[in-house]
Amino acid sequence: MARWLKKKGSKRAKDTDTNYHDPYWNRGAIKYGRNYIMAYEVKEKKAVLFSDPAVELIGAGETLVNGKKTYITVLKKFDRQGLPFYEALVGIGRLHYNAPENKSNPASPDIGGLINIDGEPLRFGGWAKTASNGNSYISMNLDSPSASQQEASREDSAD
Repeated sequence: MARWLKKKGSKRAKDTDTNYHDPYWNRGAIKYGRNYIMAYEVKEKKAVLFSDPAVELIGAGETLVNGKKTYITVLKKFDRQGLPFYEALVGIGRLHYNAPENKSNPASPDIGGLINIDGEPLRFGGWAKTASNGNSYISMNLDSPSASQQEASREDSAD
């Protein structure tokens, strides 16, 4: 199901809609903080990742949680009203840039690596794309890794 918000002028929209006078609203965009993003459909193990120039890295580092090394990042972001909030993120794996001159196949991901989400090892693949409006984004896909990749992931997490 697409995550579109109702536009002003539809029968279900109310005069109290916060985006009534928003010039981007009629183009299908959603205001997120200071920026506008296009609505998208949420799918299993697939995503469209947009950059947000208003996000600020506050800090990042390692700690031990139950004896396991954990990487934590804190970001400053903005809600739909433009008010700041902070978000703590836990690292789930290291990604690597795949330069065009190093690709064995032109269709290979531009960024990728092995990650682990809720104990499930996954292969992350991301392709840099440009939308028709000129905004850049990453088209992301998660797959089950091969047996050799899973073994390498276990060795990396043991460090």
